Amino acid sequence: MRNARDILAQRVLLFDGGMGTYYKGRPGQECEQASLTDPEGVRAVHREYLEAGAEAIKTNTFSLPRMAAAHVPGWQQLARAAWALACEAAGEAAAVFADLGPAPDTEAAPAARAYREAADVFLELGAENFLFETLSTDAGVAETAAYIKSRRPGAFVLASFASLPDGYTREGVSVRALAARMAACGAVDAVGLNCLLAPGAMASVLPALAG
Repeated sequence: MRNARDILAQRVLLFDGGMGTYYKGRPGQECEQASLTDPEGVRAVHREYLEAGAEAIKTNTFSLPRMAAAHVPGWQQLARAAWALACEAAGEAAAVFADLGPAPDTEAAPAARAYREAADVFLELGAENFLFETLSTDAGVAETAAYIKSRRPGAFVLASFASLPDGYTREGVSVRALAARMAACGAVDAVGLNCLLAPGAMASVLPALAG
């Protein structure tokens, strides 16, 4: 398992694709549950992405922040199983990112709380790379990134937003503003886009991330 910084110091880092969208085309259970009920199916997805040239793979934990916020029984066990499967597949050849999808954000249960609970599990497992992905807002991200860096100063944190063709998320927030806030927080190492857009449309939005 490699730190993403080591690869980025030499070349562009090629990520895998979505786990859920790929796995749903296969027999088996709901995606995150599959880390326990169909580990070979999850291994196969990781393996195929690596064979296609990916040097970074994500844990099968996109919905983990939502599960943590809802206190779903056994969510920590799912995280540990997903981590083990990704690390096994990556070996020493690829980076493993602890994958955190959107967290619900309410006054009673702020997003930062769910993110921190999920991050704690991965930090205890030794994670060095963290991905906040498919986000429509940055609620809780800066706070959690700072917490991760306080626990593991060398961690690599990536925040990736889901933009519509006009450069705004479904929550009506501009990716330019989101990227600026991530840069200003000082704890997020990279910002990107994923989901919603085809490559051509994404290319027209990407310049906004540079300010």
